[in-house]
Amino acid sequence: SMPAAALHSAPERGRVLIVDDSPANLIALGAVLKPLNVAVVEARSGREAIDHVSRGPFAVALLDVQMPQMDGFELASRLRKMESGAEMPMLFLTAIQRDELYVKRGYAVGGADYMVKPFDAEILRARVKAFVDLYRQREELRASQVGQKTRERDEALTRLSEALERERHARRQAEIANETKNAFLATVSHELRTPLNAILGWSITARDMTHEPKVLRALQIIERNARSQMRLIEDMLDIGRIMSGKLRLETGVVRIEEPIRGALEAVRPAADAKGISLVVDVPPELGSIVADGERLQQILWNLLSNAIKFAVAGGRAELEARRQGDTLRLTVRDDGEGIAPEFLPHVFEPFRQADGTTTRRHGGLGLGLAIVRQLVVAHGGTIVA
Repeated sequence: SMPAAALHSAPERGRVLIVDDSPANLIALGAVLKPLNVAVVEARSGREAIDHVSRGPFAVALLDVQMPQMDGFELASRLRKMESGAEMPMLFLTAIQRDELYVKRGYAVGGADYMVKPFDAEILRARVKAFVDLYRQREELRASQVGQKTRERDEALTRLSEALERERHARRQAEIANETKNAFLATVSHELRTPLNAILGWSITARDMTHEPKVLRALQIIERNARSQMRLIEDMLDIGRIMSGKLRLETGVVRIEEPIRGALEAVRPAADAKGISLVVDVPPELGSIVADGERLQQILWNLLSNAIKFAVAGGRAELEARRQGDTLRLTVRDDGEGIAPEFLPHVFEPFRQADGTTTRRHGGLGLGLAIVRQLVVAHGGTIVA
């Protein structure tokens, strides 16, 4: 991002407006658009966005749909009534919602496009670049219209239209490839679960039928690894649901200590195997919260598993819970090597790991934190590393 004064003095570059009430989302979107070398202006509310647009035009605006006080749809309606926003392309960004009527509402208020998070970074860059290029070429065309023959102007407009059509075709092909990948991922995940369920079930049965220490030890290892494999498959299924907009929450009144207790019981064997001390700072009475209890337990399970994975052998992983009015604040820490500052904006992106080589020291698919973020956002919360 750049200082507002500098940005408003250089509209010919084709500025991009990002509107999101989450600072973490603003950082992430800014990082995605950085390779385009465009001037990015950030706004954390609808009122701030209106103020920016009143000072000059933008090539395109990225609007978060779910914002307090003024949501993305209302903001788009107001921007369309402004002189500098009347022709501005607007891309709506939303977390998981992909209801057809919801999408139509975005187009009804003048949206040029609609994307569901977590979106493909390359697709988002391609869409923004197309609008920025179109804006720059249109401005150049307007500047050169004085004395230009009608035929030449028509040819230039035709080239612009053809370029935009090529971009739309390329974008659609990328979307089809992405949808195919998600369908394949879901199919493979389902197929893997069938034999794994048999392995897990028979290992538990066999464990109950023997008292031989060596055999018991072998069966425990088989069971533990089968459960780890099952967790990876569940992560792949969840990320497929998220990308296809099919993730749903089953919310109800949940006693907060129940998902906390369940998550701690699930990760304790892994902590004991590595000699990790689980330090739990949870008040005895946290009350209830409206949430999906299983998904809340999954959030904690993923965060604690991640802490145990990266904590030093014989070290510690901490869980702290606090109630602040209607807000539940959960904090997970470990004494591992930490996260490089330059990677922090990407830590919640799917398939991203700080050490992504095949020889990385820690296992996993890089999905856990991406799933956690989507589940937190789906509950109306925020998450920060």
